[in-house]
Amino acid sequence: MNNSIFNDIKLQVLQGRNTIVHLIAINVGLFLVMAIPLGILSVLSPHAMRNTYAWITDWLFIPADPMVFFTRPWTLITHFFLHSFSIGHILWNMLIFFWFGRIYHNLLGNQRSLQLYLLAGMAGGLAYLISAQVLPTISGSGQLVGASGAIMGFVVAATTLSPTFTIRLLFFGDIKLWMIAAFMIVSDLVFLAENTGGRVAHLAGGFMGYLFVTQLRQGRDLGRWITQLLGTLKGVANFEKKTRFQVHRGKSSHSATQPVGQEQIDAILDKILRTGYDSLSQREKDILFRSGNSE
Repeated sequence: MNNSIFNDIKLQVLQGRNTIVHLIAINVGLFLVMAIPLGILSVLSPHAMRNTYAWITDWLFIPADPMVFFTRPWTLITHFFLHSFSIGHILWNMLIFFWFGRIYHNLLGNQRSLQLYLLAGMAGGLAYLISAQVLPTISGSGQLVGASGAIMGFVVAATTLSPTFTIRLLFFGDIKLWMIAAFMIVSDLVFLAENTGGRVAHLAGGFMGYLFVTQLRQGRDLGRWITQLLGTLKGVANFEKKTRFQVHRGKSSHSATQPVGQEQIDAILDKILRTGYDSLSQREKDILFRSGNSE
């Protein structure tokens, strides 16, 4: 049974087309690449471990000092693919990301998922960098690391798309998305004095999630430049047209169900952006579900 679970995970990561699964795999993989050698070094040579970890934080975590940041601008991106040397940090982040990322992904697909992850992560990093210059509670020699800001973008974006969507939590029962999002936002505001930089990044990432969805509803794609840039880097002219709901037609047509037309999917996505997921009819939800599974 354990072998079956491992094979399922491997299939999802290596052959699946779910961007959320891929992003989680990247985060976990990078954490293990960092944590395992550091763990071994901590036993063999604690001094070498501290020096190695200091080097990683200096060059890959985003610094509070803007002059240091200008010498390593890549940290604006690397910081939200990495986590501190703590299992609890990455475990909690990836659980939230899986829950809310899956909801968001089912509604807006792969391309929008990657766009939001990058935009919300960068928004959190920039907010941290700016707030460090004006808030005395953030140390000038401090650093920011973790995907929390990016993940908060998915929490707020999913809630903006479908605020009354209900999920079941252990010990709490059925809870609507807006309640969870509100609790997380209020918690960041109430405890802002504790881990100020991290909580500022959470709030900024959440605001980007809200802005991203509301701008899509008005026909403005804040992440278009990301798609265009990735398309250029990959040398794929039609990269921007690929979405989670693209219909793939092979040479054989032995599908058990009739493929859903792209125009239908586009119309349903437009309706979600205008009026939310809850406005869909049962038939439209079924079409959306079939399209997601057809990948």
